[in-house]
Amino acid sequence: MAYAVKKVFQGDVEHRECFRHLMANFRKQFKGDVLKYMWPCAWACTDRRYDALMEKIAAASPKAVTFLNRHHKLKWSISKFSKECKVDYVNNNISECFNNWIKDYKDLPVADLMDKIREKIMEKIYTRQEIADRMEGRILASVLHELNMKSRGLHYEILRTSAMSADISGITKEGKNWRVPVDIEKKTCGCGQWQISGKPCTHAIALFGKIRNINIENFIDDYYSVERFKTAYQFVVTPMGDKTDWPKFDPGFKMVPPKLERPAGRPRKKRIKASGEAGKRGPYQCKRCFQFGHIEKGCTATQAELEQELPPPRPKKSKGQRKSKSEVVEVSMIDAEPSPNVADPKVACSPGVTTRSMSSLSPTSPGPTTRRMASISPGGINRRLIIS
Repeated sequence: MAYAVKKVFQGDVEHRECFRHLMANFRKQFKGDVLKYMWPCAWACTDRRYDALMEKIAAASPKAVTFLNRHHKLKWSISKFSKECKVDYVNNNISECFNNWIKDYKDLPVADLMDKIREKIMEKIYTRQEIADRMEGRILASVLHELNMKSRGLHYEILRTSAMSADISGITKEGKNWRVPVDIEKKTCGCGQWQISGKPCTHAIALFGKIRNINIENFIDDYYSVERFKTAYQFVVTPMGDKTDWPKFDPGFKMVPPKLERPAGRPRKKRIKASGEAGKRGPYQCKRCFQFGHIEKGCTATQAELEQELPPPRPKKSKGQRKSKSEVVEVSMIDAEPSPNVADPKVACSPGVTTRSMSSLSPTSPGPTTRRMASISPGGINRRLIIS
């Protein structure tokens, strides 16, 4: 991809790298404290902060800097981005959104897939045109709402140097003091966010609150204007007929499909997720031998007996100490008075479903209570009797 972009655009375009995929490769090589400096380094808006964080990365893992310079030569930090395009994204989320947008049509032939993509783009452009016709004002309403939300809860100290400039200072959560200069006329801030994104940062917004008769819309870049939004969606996708109306073309040869053998099983629809990706489930556990790594259908191991020591269960995140069902039942049985209907004291009620740990402790237990056994038992699961 890097070679193709450089060849097509002849070096006239800025080629960035998705930092989420960079971190996926980085975690395979490095562990420990070096990881906590990577995302702040990608979000750094000034060269000074970028260099300071890179020094911490080099101190935590000297090989990490060599790895980044060798395998990730493209721009992945905001401090290295161009200030012309006003885009501060470090992730390539637009491609991920597009893949999720067409996921129901990925298994279609190429011609049908392209036709479906054309239909969805045509519908999306018309929807955006309807939205643009209802817009009013100079700046997009979503951008103004974002700046309005950022203006809440700002506790900065403002030292005015002129009518349109000031020093903005404050204290971090760690108790460190900081200070940045803000110049509204030049549309600059010492943090660098205003120059990169084209939208006033929180430091500039705090200064706007101290100036009377000033409209913040005049200091937002034209990339976020309603006029630019209408210009982006002014074209129309030409409608077209089905395959019967397509022109016929003779390439001079006959295209034969490749010989493919259909593999066993249902075709995979979803991609295989990485180990550190959200939604990745843990290893499977067999219900026959209770080992991890496979399921009961393809199990070839020896079936586990009641007396056999089973593997320890996977640890779970504790959300507070809760009493087990057996403890609750034991407490209720101790507090309850003996029933006069019980004639034989040797017969007692089961505390509930027989688990694997209970069955391993009691060799005389008939085993785990399944739904079939519960349906056969006249008393059900809760009234099942165990005779010692």
